[in-house]
Amino acid sequence: MTIDRDPMFAPTKVSAPYAGTAGFVPVITSRDAARASAASGTLAARQRRILGILGERGPVGATSAEIETLTGEGHGKVSGALSSMHKDGALAVLKQGKRNGCGVYVLLEHVNARPVREFVSMAEAKQPLRPRARLTAQEAELVEMITSHVAASGDTVVRLKPSTARALLAVIKRLSRA
Repeated sequence: MTIDRDPMFAPTKVSAPYAGTAGFVPVITSRDAARASAASGTLAARQRRILGILGERGPVGATSAEIETLTGEGHGKVSGALSSMHKDGALAVLKQGKRNGCGVYVLLEHVNARPVREFVSMAEAKQPLRPRARLTAQEAELVEMITSHVAASGDTVVRLKPSTARALLAVIKRLSRA
């Protein structure tokens, strides 16, 4: 029996305290991906795998980087699952004993009177969801033209026609508002 199917490590419920997800950055695509992960059961399976790893590691625990290596999943997915389970009190983060700059996560039964960090979320800041800014085809062509000129010539000074400079400034202004 694999750890992710072992009922001993199955959470009684999916820890999804961020609008029913494991969290997301304030970008619409991130929110949609987080919702899909929770709805499909992928989040629950990921959390079971993480709890299984922490169960196997015992009092030594594991860092997010170690869990990423063991599961083959990216930082955002592992970090989101760990944060949501930490927020819900399903696991603890030790105050001392960081490994390679990362906090050490342990199951509650392995805390052993060691000091733990209280949950503090940076993601709970009230930021509106915004679409990710994209360059139009013309804007991308303009940026590529300037970039390739600088790369090819090695010039640190680039002379632009006034119309090209205005177009480039308009791109910068639009992206800075996004």
